[in-house]
Amino acid sequence: MRLTLATPRLHLRGLGFEGIGEWYDSWAREDEAFGWTVEENSPPNGAIPYGVKLKYGLSPRFSVTASAGALSSTGKYASSIAWADFTIDTTVSATFLGVGVQTVLLDPPDFNLFAELEARCWTVTYDESLQETGLPGVDKREAGGRKIGGALVIGGEYFLPKKPISIIGKVGYRIGKLEQIETKRDDLGDSAVGEPLQTFDPDTFDAKDMQIDLGGWEISLGVCFSIFANR
Repeated sequence: MRLTLATPRLHLRGLGFEGIGEWYDSWAREDEAFGWTVEENSPPNGAIPYGVKLKYGLSPRFSVTASAGALSSTGKYASSIAWADFTIDTTVSATFLGVGVQTVLLDPPDFNLFAELEARCWTVTYDESLQETGLPGVDKREAGGRKIGGALVIGGEYFLPKKPISIIGKVGYRIGKLEQIETKRDDLGDSAVGEPLQTFDPDTFDAKDMQIDLGGWEISLGVCFSIFANR
């Protein structure tokens, strides 16, 4: 049997935040209509997650896995007019816990090819500050949510000679989307506490639920340390 520990993984595609870009664009359209100049419009748009994974081998070709990871992405909107400046700072953070299974497809002497299926529980938090010079205080919008998702992965593992260390590369697809996140605070009054946080269509200004998409393709790299066995 084999127990391994994987170091942080790099995912080339992070998470998507569908409603935040629309939220920023609605502010830009309204500001421009009233003579403001948009200086920056950079909503959170993905992030690089890092995580660890434990793998326990039940047989030479079949293992169970447990994983955990975290990410954080920031965005900023800024506009100005002759007598004032307006800024929005947004941070979206997420953590996940996962459990799954791994099966070895090919097992030559120095490397193997494997497939993984994993279920993940994501916890997402949304934190935003809005401030205009000349006005007292800072308006806040805070929300959060949870989502059960999954991932299907194909990868390879190369075993370093005479060392309990291997290099892992994976290509996978994540599934999971928060259709809404629960409002914890909204000083603007657009979203009631306990109700879905709202965003606005920049063309019609119709309100709709903020969404956070956890799905997408990913490529990950990592280092694996064998604790109880060389392979």
